[in-house]
Amino acid sequence: MKHSTSRRMPLIIFGFFAILLSLMMLPASTAHAERPYTDCSPKEIHPIYWKATLRGSIRVQIQETKQTKTIDRGTRVTVTNYNPVGKNTVMLEDGTHFKVSISALNIYDHACTKGDFTKKTKTAFVNSRALRSKTNWMIWVSTDRQSLNVFRGSSRHWVLVKKFDCSTGMANWATPLGRKTIIRKERAVYSEEFESWLIYFLEFGGSGIHKWPGPHATEFIGREPCSHACVRLRQAPAIWVYKHVPVGTRLFIY
Repeated sequence: MKHSTSRRMPLIIFGFFAILLSLMMLPASTAHAERPYTDCSPKEIHPIYWKATLRGSIRVQIQETKQTKTIDRGTRVTVTNYNPVGKNTVMLEDGTHFKVSISALNIYDHACTKGDFTKKTKTAFVNSRALRSKTNWMIWVSTDRQSLNVFRGSSRHWVLVKKFDCSTGMANWATPLGRKTIIRKERAVYSEEFESWLIYFLEFGGSGIHKWPGPHATEFIGREPCSHACVRLRQAPAIWVYKHVPVGTRLFIY
C-alpha cells in the first residue's frame, strides 16, 4: 500500500499545478472583463447618449446638408446632446443630425458605454478644458461611463486622485450637464418628494452627490443611470467624497 501511494504522489502534484496554471490564465476578475479601460483622445469623450422616438412627424433641417426634411412619427433617434429646456441634438441611423425640442421626443433608453477611461485619458480630458475651482479640488462625473473622478490641483494642472463607480439620472430625470459648484454638505437630508434619506449629501444646484438611498440594488452603480438627477455612490465612496471634498469645489458633469 505504501508503494502504491508513493507512485500516485507525482500524479497528484502534477494535477495540482495544472489546475493552478489554468486558474492563473483566467481573467483577474469579472469586473475587469466588464469594464475595460479606454485610452482615447479627449475629443472622443461625450456625455451619455439617449435613445428616443419622435412623438409626431416634423419638418427639420439636417445639419450636415442644410436641407429640410420630414421625419416621420415613431422614427428612432439617438439624443447626442440632451437639453431638458431647449433644443436637443439628435442623430438618425444614417449618422445625420438635427435639433428638436424635448417635447417632441419620447426618451426611453440610454446607451452609455461599458468600461471606463484610463487615468491618462481622464487627465488629458479635464486639462484640455479651463475647469477652475474655488478650492484645489475638482470633480468630473462622466455620464457616459457612469464614473465619478476626483482631481486635485488647479486649472490645466489637475491630477486624478480617486475614481468611483456612480449612477446618474435615468431617462426623463437626466443629471444636468455642465459646470456646477458644490454649494453645501449635509450628513443627511430628507427628500419629501421621494420619501427617502440622502446620506453624505453634497448639493449642486437642486441635485446632489450622495450614498445610494437604499440597502439593495447597488449593482446598478457603474452600469446604468437610475437616479432622479442626483449622482449616487456606494457607501464607502460616498463617505470618502463627503469627508474630503470641500464646499466651493467645481463639479463638471459631462
